Amino acid sequence: KFMNDRTLGAEICNSEGELCCNMSYGTHTCIMQSGREYRDINPVWDYAHIPGTTTIEESDAELLARKNWVFAAHPNQCFGGAQNGRRAAIYELAQHDSTEALVTHFAFEDGYICLGAGITDTSGLPLVTTVDQCWLTGNPAVTDRATVHNGIRYSALNGTVMDTAVREQVGSWRRNNAALSDRPVKGEVLTLTISHPTGQESAYAYMISAADTDEPSVEVLRNDRELQAIRLPDGSVMAVFHGDCSLTVSSDGEI
Repeated sequence: KFMNDRTLGAEICNSEGELCCNMSYGTHTCIMQSGREYRDINPVWDYAHIPGTTTIEESDAELLARKNWVFAAHPNQCFGGAQNGRRAAIYELAQHDSTEALVTHFAFEDGYICLGAGITDTSGLPLVTTVDQCWLTGNPAVTDRATVHNGIRYSALNGTVMDTAVREQVGSWRRNNAALSDRPVKGEVLTLTISHPTGQESAYAYMISAADTDEPSVEVLRNDRELQAIRLPDGSVMAVFHGDCSLTVSSDGEI
């Protein structure tokens, strides 16, 4: 779900969704292999860590206090996408509160690539990109390069460092819906995050692919404020241009 200046933050309805301000800003994703990854996870979800978003760390109380996002217009005018067969790209300049990030997702036959560039925040608080937050299924396999969980491979690219956490999370349905039960609910949750340095511009790159196939050999050609581009295993290039620039790839593959 990507957003733009023609949409409004409207995730709250009948006192449901009061913690969803980060969801209303866009760039969030849903990664599923079985369809059960997020089923009834609402009571225990950390709503500061919506998958796909880059946000500051906030408690429930801090999220609830930020009601100014409801029915507010989004400021960004840099957004769009294109599709050609089984390949597509979608991009957004995600601007909200103190945070800004250029985000592009490239979909191709063997998975998809998520790139973030020009990431800045003026709050001075910890800033995190959440790759995923879902129910834990079995034991994840974690290496320096990738985490494999429930048939999905999450691969860090281009020097990105991805943190994997497994913890029991506790909450209730009433946390995010005033009409529902406050009975405690708990469960084991897997959370994958990328931390950004405070007060510095940063970037990230990661890939999602099936764990039962070979990891696609994808190269990040550029990932900055002007251009986000990748090269796929067959040598073809996918790119989003945010500024006046060019990308030249010779017949022998040189950039």
